[in-house]
Amino acid sequence: MRQLLGTSAIVFSLLCSSASVLNAQESTDSSRSADFSYPLDVQPMSLSGNYGELRPNHYHGGVDFRIGGVVGAPVYASDSGYVSRISVSASGYGNCLYLTHPNGFVTVYGHLNAFEKNIAQYVEQMQYEKESFSVDLECTPDQFPVKKKQRIAFAGNTGASGGPHLHFEVRDAETNVPLSFMERGYITIDDSTEPNIAPLRVYGWYSVEGVPQTFEIPAGQDVVQVPEHSYIGINSIDHMEGSHSKFAVMRYKAYIDNELFYDYSVGEVPFEQGRYINSIIDYRTRVRKGVNFVKTWVEEGNALSDHISFTGDGLVTLSDSRVHTVTVECTDWAGNTASRSIKVQRNDAKYRSRMNTRPEGIYMNWALDNIFEDGNLKLVIPAGSLYSSIFFKYLPEHNITVGGKKEKKTIRVYGVHNNETALHSGATLYIKYNGSEENKSKALIALCSGGSFRCVGTEVVSLDSLSGDWLKGHIGSFGNYTVVYDTQAPNVNLKLANGAALKAASFSFTMGDNLSGIKRYRVEIDGHWVLAQYDLKYARVMVPLKSARIKKGIMHECIITVEDNKGNVRTVTRKFRW
Repeated sequence: MRQLLGTSAIVFSLLCSSASVLNAQESTDSSRSADFSYPLDVQPMSLSGNYGELRPNHYHGGVDFRIGGVVGAPVYASDSGYVSRISVSASGYGNCLYLTHPNGFVTVYGHLNAFEKNIAQYVEQMQYEKESFSVDLECTPDQFPVKKKQRIAFAGNTGASGGPHLHFEVRDAETNVPLSFMERGYITIDDSTEPNIAPLRVYGWYSVEGVPQTFEIPAGQDVVQVPEHSYIGINSIDHMEGSHSKFAVMRYKAYIDNELFYDYSVGEVPFEQGRYINSIIDYRTRVRKGVNFVKTWVEEGNALSDHISFTGDGLVTLSDSRVHTVTVECTDWAGNTASRSIKVQRNDAKYRSRMNTRPEGIYMNWALDNIFEDGNLKLVIPAGSLYSSIFFKYLPEHNITVGGKKEKKTIRVYGVHNNETALHSGATLYIKYNGSEENKSKALIALCSGGSFRCVGTEVVSLDSLSGDWLKGHIGSFGNYTVVYDTQAPNVNLKLANGAALKAASFSFTMGDNLSGIKRYRVEIDGHWVLAQYDLKYARVMVPLKSARIKKGIMHECIITVEDNKGNVRTVTRKFRW
């Protein structure tokens, strides 16, 4: 079994042999202690999300505290220290504070509605200096020292938040790794409810020329017929008193006839390794059904294999035709454990015809750089971006039909493998530009999915080994890619009549772009930049007039300028009295 240690250089490490000894992975430096307080006064303490949840392309690095469904709950420092970083963004954690503590930890408070007054004043000052709503500010220890349980902010729903809550993390100050602080006992909550395990999935596994091939096996019968090699998919949800939310379990074990062959502890995953979650789960099922099944099979390119103790690549390998029992155990952060079992029996004849066929495609080794070229497309997949070797499939430019019954359209696309195979660090895609010189500046590469387009690259480049102009993009997944043209300026919807008299302390507008995405926006009133707060999830920009540094009681002129990533610009002008 081999382990990928990096994506720029491939290093192999022997993880285990067929006689591997299974040892559960312990959290790093678990002996460290801390005494953090609950950062809210909302009672009772209740969670809507916990550490280690299997999110798209990452693990959840903290917990989400409920705040009663409305914004504005006071947020308090969990320990003494100082504000070391302040970030404001339309996405991500939105308004966020980072506190550094003398004991070597950093606490993080995300999706805040507002900062405490002295912090808010400083942030606004820096936003005006930089003429930018989004800021990322490093602070010195003497700027904003805080005492434990001192109010620092108000909880909210900013950034990439699905509803009002406080996102809270504890990180190691030296490594920046998010810590499973509830498992460590730094903050605790009552939890005596065991997880729930959905019916197990069984997958057949075989190898063709070193390329793993898998297929789902119906598992409804009393004894599941399997080939020589198979693996198990585990979908487990934890529950907690006082909350209807679904939480992540922290440990997965699998046994064959009471012999442990797979032991995965979620542990504490550095942010830069979080995308390896796509190798922990059955990625194909995630794409098809949006459900996460942790798989016992450990792929060669999975760098999180150091969180897993396993034998035989985590496969159920049967050497006889007797009936065997596979048992799965799932444990939550508080030690509550649930189990589920199925019976399996080897039956090679049932799958022989399927397993004797070599799939179509070009062999690509997961541990090497892979480059594919045809006359109009070039794809560069760096070493380690694949979790396992594949037979790469490619369809030259062809027509597909997208849209619903009422409106269908035909699009020319390049079929770049399939979206059920995960890419870790992505790949670089080049498509030759065959259009006119006049339209070249508006051309881009887009992923076509379900009739919609998502821009992946706007750059036009020359390639040393190939003639002509090429569009360049970075893709995070396989799929259908096409060249489209962005000639339309962004949309700006401002429901403010020209010359209107405003009584409110703010006004807002929405903005969006159909293809290349918004690059920048700017709001000026009476000729100078004013702070305009962008909420990406609602595509809404709010202009607070109290902080706009304008005179009251007179007519003002507002100019809104929005530019997309292909240089298309929309300008909207309004006069108003305030």
